[in-house]
Formats: sequence, structure tokens, C-alpha cells
Amino acid sequence: IHNDAKQLRRAIEILLQSGVEQFVTIGDSFDPLADPEGISEVAELLMAHPTQGVWGNHDFAFCVDTPAQYTERYTPKLFQVTRLFTPVIERHYHPLGTIRF
Repeated sequence: IHNDAKQLRRAIEILLQSGVEQFVTIGDSFDPLADPEGISEVAELLMAHPTQGVWGNHDFAFCVDTPAQYTERYTPKLFQVTRLFTPVIERHYHPLGTIRF
């Protein structure tokens, strides 16, 4: 996603129309090195829908031992979302067996 709220909003609209009920982001939802313009909206969009996520290399700075420069710069909603992310997500109910992201 890399802070791209416009594309995320479009994807969510399409997926909801298709009947998707839960979202999984597999890393780099947020990027401290990219244009920060959409970062707050991305956080709001992810919070507005059932979402799980795993850490990407860009998300990591927001998930663990967050530097003060980020906590002062970004919306608290960003950190509410990233605290829900984990290094790994496992799903055991898939017909093919365990799925690991």
C-alpha cells in the first residue's frame, strides 16, 4: 500500500462489492520513507474494516520500538493499526492446510 490511500480505497470498494468480509495486509501498508500524505487515511481505512496484518520492512518502524520522531509526526490511529500487526499470521481452517503469511 505504501501510504497510497487512493488505491487502497478503490481496492476496498471492489473487494467489498465482491463479498470480502475481512482483509489481510501482507506488509508495507505504511512507509516512513514515502510521501506521508495518505498515511492517516490508510490507517483510518484499515481500522474501518476487519483487518489483520503482518509486518513489512517499512511497517516495522511503526510496530516495534517506534522512534520518537515517528510518534510525534504521525497520527495515533497509525499506531493503533500497527499494534494489531504481527510478524506472522497462521490460518488453520483453509481446505489446503495451514496458510502462513
